[in-house]
Amino acid sequence: MLKILLVNDVFPHINNRTTIFLKNIVPIISKKFDVKVYWLITDNYGERNKITNQYYEILYMSDFKNSLQVIQKIKPNLMYYLIGWHITDYALMVAGNYLKIPSFGYCESAEIEYFDENDSKLRQASEYLKQSLIMKNVIENNNVKKSRAVNFIKKVLFLYRSILSIKKSHILTVREIFSFFSLLLGDKSTVGLYSKFNCDLMFTERMASIDTLVKWGLKKENCVSIDNPAYDKPFKESKQLSKKFKEKINIIFITSNLSGAQGKSNWSITKQNQMIKELIISLNKINQDISLTIKIHPTSEDYIEYKKLLEPFRDVYLSQTDEITDLLHKSDIVITPCASTAGMFALIMKKPIIIWNYFQVSGDMLLRKNIVLECKHSTELHYCINNAESFRIKNNQKINEFINETLGNGNSIEKSVYELEKWLKNNKIINLNKE
Repeated sequence: MLKILLVNDVFPHINNRTTIFLKNIVPIISKKFDVKVYWLITDNYGERNKITNQYYEILYMSDFKNSLQVIQKIKPNLMYYLIGWHITDYALMVAGNYLKIPSFGYCESAEIEYFDENDSKLRQASEYLKQSLIMKNVIENNNVKKSRAVNFIKKVLFLYRSILSIKKSHILTVREIFSFFSLLLGDKSTVGLYSKFNCDLMFTERMASIDTLVKWGLKKENCVSIDNPAYDKPFKESKQLSKKFKEKINIIFITSNLSGAQGKSNWSITKQNQMIKELIISLNKINQDISLTIKIHPTSEDYIEYKKLLEPFRDVYLSQTDEITDLLHKSDIVITPCASTAGMFALIMKKPIIIWNYFQVSGDMLLRKNIVLECKHSTELHYCINNAESFRIKNNQKINEFINETLGNGNSIEKSVYELEKWLKNNKIINLNKE
């Protein structure tokens, strides 16, 4: 049996980069050999959860002192890591590399796309600290509030104990942790920044990003371009025609949660709340029948707080756990503060996109390419709504070129399964014949 061990902040049924990737490849490879995926959950989001998926088993970080204990319990023959500045992935990697367990991983080019070498490290660190102090609910019926700061401290302690577990001294452990956090505190240069995150097989979004990742320290011979697995579904959905409901204009607003490493902006929770209020007030002034859906991040934002924010306003639908592609199918226009994964979904699904650059994000990818309509002030919203579709049609060729060059063609799962099976076979990690 192929036993894969990985760590994740959320349960497998909640969409993020890791869950989407594994959810798609595991059922396919399971047809050729027995596979079991062990999910080490970091306990971020309230009650423990029972998973009925036959290929999955759930573990909890709080049940272990360090990552070496986890590995010794499971005895995996393959490790999966999200490549980059992810504390618990690195904690698992420390012990996995020590025991010389074969590994594969995924590196999203958004990690490098948004990175601004000229941005202040102090500003980035202060922004990260500010977000870490937030208390949040994720699910409406879950009254357990979680502080990011507490979770952050737990993760750092887990990393600290994991490094100690591989027979390193306290001094060397502190040095390694300091080195790990040099992205926020150290030199601005990105050369070699990812050298400590190398895996035996590394999937990247696109061929063009590999040269940059090599500059950052990844081994070119271990990198394989598969595009982004998250985009496979919107590519498939884009072939279906969206239904128009009556004469109402269905608008979806997708929130942002900008981190300190995503370049300069004046984003804050307070400003985002003010933006949403301005959006609703501005739409109510428009003499057209408009429905509004607010889509917040499935894990990193507080559903209860947004619900309180929207109490004074009628007929605004708040969504956190709905499938984003389903919401996009029902929408006519997408409004968002900046480029994001959900924004790329909308682009693939041929939705008119308005970027209301409320937070003055520097170098936004979609604005830089001039493939979305920019709104600079709430007074321009009416004009942008009326012209968003014509702008999309006018720039259709440019949009398609961007999608082909940057987002791929929607068959990343097929590519990743092929490359993974080939690598497993060549390295004799497992017998590919199912018993």
